[in-house]
Amino acid sequence: MIMKPLARWTLVVTGDLNRRVRLYLASVGRKGDLSRFVEEAVESRLLELQLKSLPNYRTSANDKEPAPAAPVVILDKTGSTDGQ
Repeated sequence: MIMKPLARWTLVVTGDLNRRVRLYLASVGRKGDLSRFVEEAVESRLLELQLKSLPNYRTSANDKEPAPAAPVVILDKTGSTDGQ
C-alpha cells in the first residue's frame, strides 16, 4: 500500500463535541481513530458543498422539475480523475 503524505492539524472543539465523538468511536470499536473520523467527515462535507455548487443540484425531493442531466466527475482523494 502506498502511503500518502500526511498533514498535521490542530483543532479546537467544544468539550461536549469531544466527549460525544470519543464515546461514539469507543462504542463502535474505533477508539483512538479520531483522525480518520475527522478525515471522513471533512471529505463528506466537501463533497456535499461541491454538489451544492452545481447549478442544477436539487436539495429537496419536493422540487417540481427533475434536474437536467449534468456531467459528474468523481475525484479520488489525490484530486485525480483516473485513480492514479
